[in-house]
Amino acid sequence: MRKANLIITHLIIILFAVHAVLDSLALLEICFIILKPLARVLFTLVAVHAVLGFILMWQTIAGETHSHTFYPVQNRDFQIRRISGILLMILIIIHMTGYLTAPVNEFGAPVLSLFSLISNILMVPVLAVHLITNLKPLFLGSGFKNRTAARIYAILMSVILLAAAAGFICALIIRGVNP
Repeated sequence: MRKANLIITHLIIILFAVHAVLDSLALLEICFIILKPLARVLFTLVAVHAVLGFILMWQTIAGETHSHTFYPVQNRDFQIRRISGILLMILIIIHMTGYLTAPVNEFGAPVLSLFSLISNILMVPVLAVHLITNLKPLFLGSGFKNRTAARIYAILMSVILLAAAAGFICALIIRGVNP
């Protein structure tokens, strides 16, 4: 089950990067690709990841309870991962609802409400916390033996996500927000 969750996690990261870049291009009205199927696949993978994470969490808690071994630092990271994951699921649902109910302009691009904008902005730090606290377990589970491969992976994903964020911010500056 851990291996399946690991594979799903890598798929989520890749599809999220593609989704973020394509959405930024759509918001800038540069490129219009039908994004709903990609978003639905991504959300399905996130939901499966959440369910598997929940099952693995209960297995971990049950193991700690029986062995009476508690590690404060690891438990802190464990709790941060779970809390950020739950917050992320809530924000993803708000994000999807905002885009699905948003009116579109004459080019077919969604016109974001202030509430959608705020949820999208809040999603960024929650996602960052979730990714940062889960990078070490992800890299260990993926078999990255040296730090160079892990750093390249992290830097590549960071550059892609920063490019998407820059596109999103440019779209907000150029198009504005519909309050």
